[in-house]
Amino acid sequence: MTAAGGDVAAQLKAIDKSSCPSDAERKRAVEEARALLLRLETPVDTALRLVWEYPTIVSGIRTMTQLDLFRKWSALNGGVSASAEELAKSTSCDPVLLLRILRNLATSNIISFDDKPGFFKMTPFSSSLTTPEIEATFGMLCDFHMAIFLGVPDFLKQKGYVNPVNKTDTAFRHVHGTDIMDLITQKHPEFAANMALSMKAILPFRGSLTEDFPVDEIIAQADPTGPLFVDVAGAIGHDTAAFFAKYPQPKGRLIVQDMAEVLAGAKLDPAIETMTFDLFAPQPVQGAAMYYMHNVLHDWTDSDVVKILTNLKSAMRKGYSRLLVHELVVDSYRPNSLASVSDVSMMAIANSKERTDKDWRAVLADGGFEVVRIVTAPGGSFSIIEAIPT
Repeated sequence: MTAAGGDVAAQLKAIDKSSCPSDAERKRAVEEARALLLRLETPVDTALRLVWEYPTIVSGIRTMTQLDLFRKWSALNGGVSASAEELAKSTSCDPVLLLRILRNLATSNIISFDDKPGFFKMTPFSSSLTTPEIEATFGMLCDFHMAIFLGVPDFLKQKGYVNPVNKTDTAFRHVHGTDIMDLITQKHPEFAANMALSMKAILPFRGSLTEDFPVDEIIAQADPTGPLFVDVAGAIGHDTAAFFAKYPQPKGRLIVQDMAEVLAGAKLDPAIETMTFDLFAPQPVQGAAMYYMHNVLHDWTDSDVVKILTNLKSAMRKGYSRLLVHELVVDSYRPNSLASVSDVSMMAIANSKERTDKDWRAVLADGGFEVVRIVTAPGGSFSIIEAIPT
């Protein structure tokens, strides 16, 4: 395998994140690397990777997290060279079984082979699985979401391959026998905690309100006697915590609203208020300068979004209050993989969707809002839509 510049495989091996001058370039390189893999593979290679290799990798990682192996490995020697026999001593796993799983994860670069036969080392990714946020994300996706996607083809076949829009008849319900809100509040309350942690884990992918949007312009005109920032359905308040870190002496109250089951996991500065809240009830905080919704509306069908916006609009002070919607704005011509995967995921979970610029403007207008501007960070996938009540 050679090219004008030398050994192609060696050239590819030399590329890593440091090869990219910016995060935007890194994301472009990832997309190109995915396309390159398909160009290099035969059709059989690709089929085997998708339906034979990937499931064994995910299954192996989930087994390791259930054994708490990565955390125990890290505590044992910092994640450096260890054998299956050594690692098995800290778990309830048969060393022969553990060796088989570790070998498969190493061939997939989830962990790495050491120079000594039968020994392995952790990688940056496997090390990340020792953090609660990444561990919760992986566990939630394995235990709940993967089953949904395997059930989607049968669900769509039963429905005659019509685009699903009925919020009570979803692939999620088809597989799990309930909807996601019942799962959070009744059947599996730990799911709410894991979901909140996973939202924190993926924050870097979504960008930052305080870094990507000119919040100072709104703060400068804010009334210090009223509420400043309402984080609507804000989970455990990670966005409000970031807001408070940048503006530790805010001109007004900072409030995080969500269901009680979710807010139970919030650990916030006493200056930040928490408030139990129902999206489909009238907004209780009147006349705030900013009402912020981060990845909330993509969970809901258009008709529900209109209801949510109508409730919110009734609390806003016309000519003063701003709605900030932090969401994906899908490129209608060529969306990136994050947008397309998220769109299909929202369909499977709630029969909702990710929206294009045109979609957002239409649903906001139906809810009584006019878009002022849409701000997207350079190289970013997520945007912040500023809207005002009409």
